[in-house]
Amino acid sequence: MIILYGYGISNKSVEKYLINKSLLYQVIEDNDNSSINYEDVDLIIKSPGINNDTLFLKMARHYNIKIVTDIEFLYYCLVKENINNLIISITGSNGKTTTVSILKSVLEDFYTCGNIGNGLFDNVNLYEKYLIECSSYMLEYANTFKPHIHCILNLEKHHISHHGSFINYIKAKIKPLKKMNENDLFVYDDDNLLLKRISEVYICKSESFSLNNISSSCYMNDNVIFYHGNQYLKVDEINIKGLHNYKNIMACIIILKYLKISDEQILHIKYFKPLSHRLEIIKANKYESTIFINDSKSTSPYAMHEAIKFVEKEYPMNNVILLVGGKKENIDYHLFNISSDKISKVYSFGEINNFVENVNKKFRSLNELLTFLKQENLKEKVVLFSPGAPSLDEFNSYIERGEYFKSSFLFYFFSL
Repeated sequence: MIILYGYGISNKSVEKYLINKSLLYQVIEDNDNSSINYEDVDLIIKSPGINNDTLFLKMARHYNIKIVTDIEFLYYCLVKENINNLIISITGSNGKTTTVSILKSVLEDFYTCGNIGNGLFDNVNLYEKYLIECSSYMLEYANTFKPHIHCILNLEKHHISHHGSFINYIKAKIKPLKKMNENDLFVYDDDNLLLKRISEVYICKSESFSLNNISSSCYMNDNVIFYHGNQYLKVDEINIKGLHNYKNIMACIIILKYLKISDEQILHIKYFKPLSHRLEIIKANKYESTIFINDSKSTSPYAMHEAIKFVEKEYPMNNVILLVGGKKENIDYHLFNISSDKISKVYSFGEINNFVENVNKKFRSLNELLTFLKQENLKEKVVLFSPGAPSLDEFNSYIERGEYFKSSFLFYFFSL
């Protein structure tokens, strides 16, 4: 019997496949395991977000029951059904959804799934081509999963409370590399020394991207993206802005070139529009009025600093109000030392209040901060909402947090 442990998006998707194949299964939520005979259990498919140290999982390990997540189970099913698959897996601490979305705009014949929102088994008939946004939660139990292309966009200290250590987090991210062979491709950020060292360990091919290293497969020089030394794309032509997004695009170029996609198709990525809650400019009149930038997807200090770099380049006046805050995690909070001379004020909120340096005013909640901000004169200002921390102290997701931020200022758009 198969146990679906947790009943979120991923396991509801797996359930469709199990029903279609008439496989015996049972759904268990939380620690409701009183009715389980562990000796009858063949496999546990764990929802990625469930903690690893629950009583149920401890008992399962005691009985040597195999524990996987949906991505490992998908690969098992593809092998079992002898499907000649082509899998691209995209992971990293930041930028996964944007990168997958850019690739999706070109690779229309791939089934796009994973963290981006579609369950891996939403279509019970398995595909031959998969484009998967992979979280560390998904990958930590992926012991046989073998993609043909595995991309790690970046590595920052993230989700430490779940994995227990940064080392365990890294181990989850690199697990697919252990199964890949010399015909497979690893794509990575060459500006990250750790990823550079990792690329030297495994037998698969590797190609890198960089903001300045001209020995990388794809790099940027004088606001031009080069691929293997040849001028490829000017950043002024690209719709999405920010150095981190230029890196995302370089990763996409490497992957698409490896797949032998035509240059004509690849160059269409310059028209890709920013996703909601990712440096989303709500009003883009640079100097004559107020600009609101919704970067609610910023759930780490790394993402916050990328947003600061963006406004430093795009809005080079000392008129930026930065809003940061959210749920405390086990990360290096020295990264919240904000010293940009383009930022005139910093307001913080939520659990990380005591960790933000150079802050002008602290608030207990985002609602309290925004209520205060509505009384301020915001004309000629850039309001950058880039929290730099998870949303789960006040909201169910970064999407809910971003929508709340935008709705709070609807009145302002009509009063300037």
